[in-house]
Amino acid sequence: MQTETQQNSDRHRKRATLLIVCVVATALALLFIHPDIHPDSAAAPNDFAFYWTAARLVLDGKNPYSVADSVDLERRFLAGDRALVMLNPPWILPLIVPFGLMPFSTGRPLWLVMGLAIMLISVHWLWDLYGDGGSRWIGWLVAATFMPVAVVLTIGQIGPLILFGLAGYLRFQTRQKNYLAGAFLFLAALKPHLVFLVWVALLLYTLQHKRWESLAAFLSVLSAASLLAVVLDRDAFYEYAALFRGGKAVLQATPTLGGLLRHISGSPLMQLLPIAGAALWFAIYWHRFGSSWEWRCRLPSLLLVSIVATPYSWFFDQVVLLPSIFFAIQLVLHSRRRVWVEAAVEYIVVNAIVLRFLLDRRTMFWYSWTALAWLAIYVAVQRRKSAAAFGADE
Repeated sequence: MQTETQQNSDRHRKRATLLIVCVVATALALLFIHPDIHPDSAAAPNDFAFYWTAARLVLDGKNPYSVADSVDLERRFLAGDRALVMLNPPWILPLIVPFGLMPFSTGRPLWLVMGLAIMLISVHWLWDLYGDGGSRWIGWLVAATFMPVAVVLTIGQIGPLILFGLAGYLRFQTRQKNYLAGAFLFLAALKPHLVFLVWVALLLYTLQHKRWESLAAFLSVLSAASLLAVVLDRDAFYEYAALFRGGKAVLQATPTLGGLLRHISGSPLMQLLPIAGAALWFAIYWHRFGSSWEWRCRLPSLLLVSIVATPYSWFFDQVVLLPSIFFAIQLVLHSRRRVWVEAAVEYIVVNAIVLRFLLDRRTMFWYSWTALAWLAIYVAVQRRKSAAAFGADE
């Protein structure tokens, strides 16, 4: 009888999970009916365009970081006057070149399918890690309502790959498969500035704990990808550096804390100021937890502070905060009802405001506060749980 009850419970869980997956897929499909929903402009082309353009230029023996060549190629198949140039480092080239072998009209839906698939895998892995294997529908529901997830998939950005790398690193590092964990972490280097504190922590962790496997695997995959990039385009790294030396393509304000400070003060240097605060925080954090470092518990904080302090990111890049959101959920689920009700209300309010901004097609600086909002909710959850535990002890 107990076995039958357990089987029925398993079937109900599977059905609930399938239902959530269908809801997520439907919601994303509805978003794709309106591809102009973009947090940075009113009518932006799908960002897969500049990955495909860079791949095509490489295959044609041209510079994938050439502004002129990118504009010329994109205007042949994109409506409007706005053109995009890829800013990712050259080791991304081996990953995107296969999409350049196919027409843009074919590559774009395949890119979406890939992004959605690895997003679902990432959510599954992260909930296995932070959800203790139960109530999986909560993980799917949170992923479906976390607005950066919908936006990053809708506009065809590379965030799902970065999240996949972080989820894979956590999954296999926790299982003591350190080489595989380090190999997954390579994907986070597709936008290395988004998680800049992770690289510092990885180096210090390796030196202090004498665990070289993950760092060695990460550097090996990074080197192999860089070598393949040079095979595809022998001047790739020189061309990438030249793009940054030009300045105009990359020295722009973005909806970050630093970008907001730059916008208010008028000084581009203010965009870098939050990095100093992040460095001070990390020094204190490492001093406190470095000797007993556990990636599962410490990575969520590193991601939040990195996203808040990075000088260059967009709202959709906050998809990398899903491990932080799931970790906070774990704390909430083990807290009193008042704690999780307050956290749920705050989470819903932030996402609802963002959704309203998206539907109103607000420009980028309307989103400058969102990273700070996620950090504030995260800190509040930890403090409420600590306060509740202290009260229970008394």
